[in-house]
Amino acid sequence: MSILPILNLRILPILLQDVWRLEALSFSAFTSPYERPWSAQDFREFLLHLKGYGWICDYGFVLLQDCGDYTELAKLAVEPTWQRKGVASRLLNIGLSGTQRVVLEVAEDNCAARSLYEKYGFTQIGTRKGYYTRRREVVGAEGLATNAANASNAIVMARDKNTNNTIII
Repeated sequence: MSILPILNLRILPILLQDVWRLEALSFSAFTSPYERPWSAQDFREFLLHLKGYGWICDYGFVLLQDCGDYTELAKLAVEPTWQRKGVASRLLNIGLSGTQRVVLEVAEDNCAARSLYEKYGFTQIGTRKGYYTRRREVVGAEGLATNAANASNAIVMARDKNTNNTIII
């Protein structure tokens, strides 16, 4: 792991004009069936109408949403070549700064993300059965490719600085 490039990582608040960079990072980071990458329009709607905010760097971003009495960590994305090099941790440090109660959802089988969130004090508070729909291409007996879908559970995790992770939403 190379630490030197991370020391100079410039992380800036997300602005509305960043929606195209967010879209490119989203498509780069979410190449597996875990997530559907967001479009520039998705990001625009999130920032304008859903009290969304966040931080961005050249290799990733973190998006949060003010939900009144808690904050939702809506998305954390890092380009694959920069994963496991401290970028997500730097983004989380800035994104979680000043928050009291934070809730997120993560795919049950996304062990790397779950482990990262646990290091930041998140604990499981629930499960959403069949929350994620995953599409994959299946080649049938005749050699024809078809789309198949299966569902994966979402683990709901939370962190509360005031009450030792007891969050009721």
